[in-house]
Amino acid sequence: MFCDGVLVLREGRVVAAGDPAEVLTPELIADVYGVRADVSRDPETGRATVLFRPGAPAPVG
Repeated sequence: MFCDGVLVLREGRVVAAGDPAEVLTPELIADVYGVRADVSRDPETGRATVLFRPGAPAPVG
């Protein structure tokens, strides 16, 4: 799935919005969704790629 922009919501309120490569960070994903994830850029397209990590939930902080 590809998109030009993303909108991240928590409890119905906007937490972040903009270019996926700038908005989607491991810290934001952990904070909003409580899961661990790695975020990288595809070397050919420059698009953000998110890889969710199994295991313990992300630390809260």
